[in-house]
Amino acid sequence: MKDIFLTFDMDWAIDEVLEDFYQLIKEYQVKATVHVTHQTRYIETFRQDDAFEIGIHPNFNRGLQGDAGNSVDKTLGDMKAMVPEAVCCRGHALTTSSLIVALYDKYGIKYDLNHIVEPVPGMKLSSYQAQSGAAQILPFIFEDDVYISRKNRKPIAFYLGEEFDAPRIFNFHPQHLFLNTVSPEMYDATRPYYKCYSRLQELRNTKERGVRDIFADLIRLAKKEGNIFKKISEGDWVHS
Repeated sequence: MKDIFLTFDMDWAIDEVLEDFYQLIKEYQVKATVHVTHQTRYIETFRQDDAFEIGIHPNFNRGLQGDAGNSVDKTLGDMKAMVPEAVCCRGHALTTSSLIVALYDKYGIKYDLNHIVEPVPGMKLSSYQAQSGAAQILPFIFEDDVYISRKNRKPIAFYLGEEFDAPRIFNFHPQHLFLNTVSPEMYDATRPYYKCYSRLQELRNTKERGVRDIFADLIRLAKKEGNIFKKISEGDWVHS
């Protein structure tokens, strides 16, 4: 029996897509840690539902690309003002550094989820305390857009199996779940219509096995094996 942690990066998805995501989580009766990117009424929906935990998904890239008005400190502060209760952080595009992590203490961030480590047989991986602060670094083993970019994909059962030892943290995106994305090329073709719900509906994949199908397989297998779904803050993380 393993603890399974499902995390989701909101990535500025429109409310209709977030509604689809919310109903999907309720349908499968699992727990979710959602890293938010923007103001939406669904923050309050997630906040009031015990199955959800809210984290932040700050976009540090603007500051790193020379926008002095969007420093790392200001970006973290703005995100925490939006969701003061957040204790989890994953930077957009997995942007991080020791300097960013050092600011986490100031904003009450306890868990950093910026490091994807794709598992291989025999691998041993654990969480650890950041050198530059009190936050726990929580590596994760699966991300939907990375997975669909691979030509040789491991079966989902591998990520739940015994061939490696690691936190079973998975990351998905509401947009990919909605579209049932099959490939990076398919996703790129939908980008111009990111805010147009009617067009996104037309572009949903219903013919090939995509991210939504993969998510369903993961939930089904995890439940069949008796695993327990938890929010990130409910994990028993190693303090090393």
